[in-house]
Amino acid sequence: MNDRFVIPKLESELTLRKFPTMVGWNRLEGRPRTDDLKDALRAEVHDALFMCTRQWQMGEYKGDDAGSPIAVASLASAAPLTRYQCGQAAPADLQGGMPLEARVEARPIPFEAAGRAVALDLRLQIGRYWLKLAAGVGDFAADYIQLYPVDARDPADPRDASACAHADVVQSFAAAAGRAMDGWKLLRHLDGVGARASDGVNAAAQADKDRLDALAEVLLAWYARQYVASAAPEEDAWSPQQLEYRFSLSGASQSGEKVLTADSYASGHLDWYSSDIDRDAASLGAPADVTQLASAGVPVPIQFPGMPNTRWWAFEDGRVNLGALDVSTTDLGRMAYLEFALLYANDWYMLPLTLPSGSLAQVRGIAVTTVFNERYWVRPTGSGIDDDWRRWTLFTNSIRGSERAIADTGLLLAPVSPKIQQGAPLDEVLLTRDEMANLVWGIERNVPLPDGRVRPGAEAARELRRYFEQLAGAVPPAAVMPAASLRYQVMSSVAEHWIPFLSARKKDSNRETLLQRGSMLRHIEGDAAKPRRITPRTPTLREGLDQQQPYFIDDETVPRAGVVVKRAFRRARGHFGKTYVWLGMHKQNGRGEGQSGLAYDQLLPQEYQR
Repeated sequence: MNDRFVIPKLESELTLRKFPTMVGWNRLEGRPRTDDLKDALRAEVHDALFMCTRQWQMGEYKGDDAGSPIAVASLASAAPLTRYQCGQAAPADLQGGMPLEARVEARPIPFEAAGRAVALDLRLQIGRYWLKLAAGVGDFAADYIQLYPVDARDPADPRDASACAHADVVQSFAAAAGRAMDGWKLLRHLDGVGARASDGVNAAAQADKDRLDALAEVLLAWYARQYVASAAPEEDAWSPQQLEYRFSLSGASQSGEKVLTADSYASGHLDWYSSDIDRDAASLGAPADVTQLASAGVPVPIQFPGMPNTRWWAFEDGRVNLGALDVSTTDLGRMAYLEFALLYANDWYMLPLTLPSGSLAQVRGIAVTTVFNERYWVRPTGSGIDDDWRRWTLFTNSIRGSERAIADTGLLLAPVSPKIQQGAPLDEVLLTRDEMANLVWGIERNVPLPDGRVRPGAEAARELRRYFEQLAGAVPPAAVMPAASLRYQVMSSVAEHWIPFLSARKKDSNRETLLQRGSMLRHIEGDAAKPRRITPRTPTLREGLDQQQPYFIDDETVPRAGVVVKRAFRRARGHFGKTYVWLGMHKQNGRGEGQSGLAYDQLLPQEYQR
């Protein structure tokens, strides 16, 4: 039987082109022979020769001169960070175990403002703890409540306006007065020379007084464990003029002491990029303590989710799609990551090197042995001139000061906490520019109340103004027929939680300017007294106010978008599990310019008179 699919003398027939319908195939696809598509969907390939051919087609048989590393030995050194300096304080030892954020960010906890007690919640917490300690000696609660009472607030005294303007705050002080102990007063008493915890206590036995005096050390140690705070103003790393933290660290290195300076940290995330190497800085006195580290092992290829498979026929995991990332032409970080992940993923190997936390490390080089028994000595990348435009490196600190400096290829392993818990902001201030009024305003979004609560700034301002109106006995003017249809207004009013900052010339400079804190006047209809100055209520804007000192902010600190400054308690664990709580600052960019509506020399219709 003649088979119509068999062509004798195929070569001559193709030459004569007798069968123009003959085609070629360059793809294979499964053809189901049953109603079940399961076998076809598997796309199984049983032809090993076909797979080898496809490898040849994809260029996988091309030779490569590079050999895979089979053994790696590294030589490094590490020196602990031992010295710390902030503000005008003298260099001090860096306490081990404490997260660096707690040491840098800790600010004094304000217990007084404008000569009046604030932070009632913390005062009561300290008092309760002391009464609990003293209860183990005897019943001295009444004595200590009388010696260190909670001061009640007088609604008729304008100096108590910050508390008496808010009904719930007055109730808190009234409930604690005569019933609870002010623990902060006891702590201040113990700071005095020769002061004792038993002073003024009616104890029958001298042994009870001695036991109370011994418990004072327990109280001081407990408070130091509860809160980390700067002991003196010169130890505060916060710079109010720049609204940033400034500090220096130092440790030993192969070439001597290495000093790292951070002068623009306020993001709340402290890491290696927060500081730069300052070779012109004075020595902080770090001891020469450098440890040599050597390690060897077998390198392991790097693997990560979304990594392209090295063989073309393998199905990849679609849970991480790196190709779907939207990257702009200016996003250099993402483009570098994608190039590493998609083009050179199988060219990277990993060899772990354990380094101590809180140290300055320097990898001098690694010795690589390939499968061809070739040995290479690899130096750190980024060597050469620090400001060379062709230099590219990661996780290294820049060098401040002179140009054409030799780059530093060391690594800073700062003793920071991987996770920090942050409480709700105690106060929040927005510094924004008002081009229409040609001013910078410090808007107090959240205001701390004397009992420890937080109130929105606009609400607190309204309650404070209402208090002064009631105190002055102001009566709204009676409605009368206006004598004229227009009236002249010298200046419009602004909400009392808006604090102005005026442009002032910098000392010894004819061109540079600073922003100086100013004040608006509180005008109350029917008040016979002179208008009072409106003072800020947040510690951030009250800088130097209680000491009758002006407050300046650098002009460039407040950009056109504005800046938001928050103050909140932060909590973290140290390297040995100890808990640290401190009061820290956080700064972030604003959302644009503001407008206060402040205007001068206006003619307004009488019906709009307020």
